Amino acid sequence: MGIDPEQFEKLPKKVIRYAGRTYEEIIIEAKPVGGPFAGDDHIKNMPGISIICLPLKCNEIFTGLIYLESRENNRFNSLTVEDIKRYSFYLVARQALARETVSSKVFIKDTVKDRLTEREMEVLCCIAAGMTNKEIGARLHISASTVKTHTLNLYGKLEVNSRIQAVTKAKALRLI
Repeated sequence: MGIDPEQFEKLPKKVIRYAGRTYEEIIIEAKPVGGPFAGDDHIKNMPGISIICLPLKCNEIFTGLIYLESRENNRFNSLTVEDIKRYSFYLVARQALARETVSSKVFIKDTVKDRLTEREMEVLCCIAAGMTNKEIGARLHISASTVKTHTLNLYGKLEVNSRIQAVTKAKALRLI
């Protein structure tokens, strides 16, 4: 989930902007007395603070930041930082996989939908409603044999072997 740090008063904007601009890790073990972040309003107002701000990258492309803060000095050790780096890698991989899965589902849905004829879509909707070939034929004014032909074509295009599989896959692809 992305947020705009400018909308939140209680964040060290200098730290977040710097990490987002340079893609460098920012690890502040204790409230700084000098340096680039000492003048940050949020940091100045804290009695003690520890910060970890890590850029997230996927294939060297910046995808966001992980920001952790403690209101105590020296709260994060090197093991904590390493654990967070490992976990951030997992988050980036999961985010990339989710994007890939969504885009491939959309591609598959569009591809399958493009291949189905209007009549096959009508037959599929009737199958989903639990109708028999005879009932579908009566509703669409075609023979039960023609319904069976459309059903077999659907099976091939959806790569399934039964009515239940056809309906399940069509629902998963949001065709119906």
